[in-house]
Order: sequence, then C-alpha cells, then structure tokens
Amino acid sequence: GDGIRKLLLEVFQPTFDNALEFTHHLIDNTYDIFGVLISIRVAHRLQFEAQSRQTPCIDDYLDGQLILLWPKFQKLVDFQCEQLRSVAITTNTAHIRGSENHSDPLVTPHELTVQFSKFLLSLLKLSLTHKELLDERSEPLFHSINRIRDDFETIMTKCSKKSKNAEKFLTTNYMYLYNSLQQSFLKSDSEREPLILSETKVHLLSLIHI
Repeated sequence: GDGIRKLLLEVFQPTFDNALEFTHHLIDNTYDIFGVLISIRVAHRLQFEAQSRQTPCIDDYLDGQLILLWPKFQKLVDFQCEQLRSVAITTNTAHIRGSENHSDPLVTPHELTVQFSKFLLSLLKLSLTHKELLDERSEPLFHSINRIRDDFETIMTKCSKKSKNAEKFLTTNYMYLYNSLQQSFLKSDSEREPLILSETKVHLLSLIHI
C-alpha cells in the first residue's frame, strides 16, 4: 500500500538519486550511441519486470533514467546525421584488403554503404529486444532510424551523380544493404520481425531497379 511505498522511498531514494547522477555523469560526454541505446533497453526490461512483479517505487526511478537517456540518444542521432552529411561525395568503393585498386562503382558497393550497413544492422538488432507487445512508432528509435537512413540515401544520390550510371550505382548499393539485412535476420532466433526492419526492407526494395 501507500505506507509500504513511502517507507521504501525513504530507504532507497538517496540511492536512486545517486544512481541518476551517476548516469548523467557517464553519458554527459559520450558518443557511444549503442551503449546509450542498450541502457535504454535495460531500463525498459526492468520496467516490464517491475510491473509484472508489482514492485513499488522503482517506476519513478526508471522513468528518471529514461528521461536522461532518450534525449542523449537523440543528440547522438543528430551527431550521426551530421557526420553523414559531411561525407565526401565520391564513388569510392570497398576494396580488397591490401590492395589500392578500387573496384567498379557500378558493381561494387560504396565504402559508406558497407559501413552504414553494419551501423544500421546494429540499431535494428536492438529493436528485437522486446518480447512484449510494443508500439514501435511511439519510440524515438523508430523515427531516428528513418532519419539516419534518409540522410544516407541523400548522400548516395549525390554520389550516384558522379558515376557513369546513377540508377545502376544506386541499385548496387541499396541491394547490398537489403541483402545484408535479409541475411543477418534470417539467422536470428527471434520469432518476430520488428516493424522498423520490415518497413526498412520494403523501402529499400522500392529503391532497387532491376
């Protein structure tokens, strides 16, 4: 009841306050977007556990953690978007290790595409952590992934204009990205495909012209 909640707050509130201050200290100057997102997922998991076990007084503490973590995540998304927009507009492709010879940009993915596929895949895998029903569209993660993806596509479009065949250049890069997502998640043990993953794949297919 209210008496137990009040007693628990009196006992644990100083600890909760210290923990929130420590979180603020840890994330203040970090650029670890995955570390912040993992922390968000841990807080969500603990919220579900607290609700199912009807644990009093911890909800406010976990809400406080998320109030710190989500804005930091958004700032790191802003940083990633800024980095994407600053990428040099070239047709440089991923090349064989130890070789200085770049491959044909019309059949080999751009270096940015190779690196972006790893980044996007990591964000999407962290969308698989909920077994409970979750309104994905209500989370900043859903819109953040779309925002980062849009900036990537803008850069690819600019790079394609430096190639001999813009449509083929884009198809090569978007097909690589689509195949990377498809192959990785085919190996996943998850029983469900998150909405953001399915929508990303449908979106990429719409950009591929074969």
